[in-house]
Amino acid sequence: MEHTTNAQGVSQVNQTVQTGLSGSIHPAIPSNQAAPTDSPKQTVPIRCEGVAVVLLKKCLDDYHVLMLKRAGRMLHGEWCYIGGGIEHGEKAWEAALREIREETGITEVRLYTSNQFEKFYSPIEDYI
Repeated sequence: MEHTTNAQGVSQVNQTVQTGLSGSIHPAIPSNQAAPTDSPKQTVPIRCEGVAVVLLKKCLDDYHVLMLKRAGRMLHGEWCYIGGGIEHGEKAWEAALREIREETGITEVRLYTSNQFEKFYSPIEDYI
């Protein structure tokens, strides 16, 4: 994994992807043919456009997780955690607080970060 900072001071992380669904990022290599070993590794940029928030509440010795049943067009009727897009000029933690407030009305929380939550690969735009 490569970590860089661009001219605007935005931190970016590029992750080396060694295999895809067919064993290659590029068009599938027939299974009876080995992939070239001398070719450079392909890097796929990681772009964060949204946040996912899991709200936990400690009750006695247990933790309760808040799940919301979606009423909107996306994932209608499905039980999900809190989430949404990061607006222009907004930091991810600010988006998380805004989404919590918008979806639940809760305004007092402590934020913690996890190493990873979800990753999706977009083959059309070639980013994670």
